[in-house]
Amino acid sequence: MRLNSLLLDMTLLLDLLKKGQGIDVDFDNEFIPAEKSDALYSYKKKRGYFSGVMTSGPLLIGIENRQGNSNVKFEQVEELTRILGNVEAHWLYIRMFRADCGSFIKELVEVLSLRTEMFYLCASSCADPRRMYEQCTEWRPTTVNSQEKDVALFEFTDFLSNWYFRLVVQRTKMDTGRGELFLPGMEYIYRAILTNDHIIVPKNRL
Repeated sequence: MRLNSLLLDMTLLLDLLKKGQGIDVDFDNEFIPAEKSDALYSYKKKRGYFSGVMTSGPLLIGIENRQGNSNVKFEQVEELTRILGNVEAHWLYIRMFRADCGSFIKELVEVLSLRTEMFYLCASSCADPRRMYEQCTEWRPTTVNSQEKDVALFEFTDFLSNWYFRLVVQRTKMDTGRGELFLPGMEYIYRAILTNDHIIVPKNRL
């Protein structure tokens, strides 16, 4: 934590960030190859560490190390609580937080709801949500990175249902180029984002 505090001290000293500023951040677990004696073998088929890293554009906001074979969800709530606390201690606040499905954790969603303005988390997929997506008839066409997609909004009720979160779901039609036939609904790939943002979500956040 002393080194994470030093990171933010330096960004403020260099005027890369300013006190009172709201920042947009991304969080991910990054594999760092290493041949040190305490580096463990990872599913990446190398020895190394699997650090949790928070960035804001090119700036490193916080980092915590972990073993190379650690599950991405392991103590992530505690880790991010410490990093967010350090951000707040430097008179900064999180305007927008983004992370992949490794951060789709009920306890973390509670923390983010209280300590960020908006968050966007890739939601885990399973059979029940897919059935809900397939039955939806209110898809809106859009273009993301030159690809044709459809977008629809759903209430999120898996947990914390009275917190009024929603899922922004994007579907992409599969095209193998070989003319395969799919069962109804199975011709799409779905991707869901859990958010507390109730304004129309711009397509570049999906």
